Amino acid sequence: MTDLGAVAKDVVELLEDAGIRKVAMDARKLDLPGALVVLQGVDTQRLGEGVLVSEWEVYLIAGDHGSFDALSDLGDMLEQVSSLAAEGDYEVTTLMLQNHGNTPFPAIRFTVVVESD
Repeated sequence: MTDLGAVAKDVVELLEDAGIRKVAMDARKLDLPGALVVLQGVDTQRLGEGVLVSEWEVYLIAGDHGSFDALSDLGDMLEQVSSLAAEGDYEVTTLMLQNHGNTPFPAIRFTVVVESD
């Protein structure tokens, strides 16, 4: 059976082990600064072999405490996860969050690829 919930927990634990203190899969429960984890895709080509390859988008999100503090928070979190991005790609972006007002938050987005059996 394909247990994406168990893989999601592994991704959250990976980020926590890297030093990110606040990690959530539900934007409504996210405390800032923190990381939001979202399932991006599943490769079904190897599923018959018992291998699950999944892609997870991770958003490092700073609180709305002014530009300098937000950049400091993003820099600290980026340093902690600098080895986790697939192909080393990190993208600066903004993100709107449910239950967090109408202002987009500064964020850095990257992809984590997990292969599990």
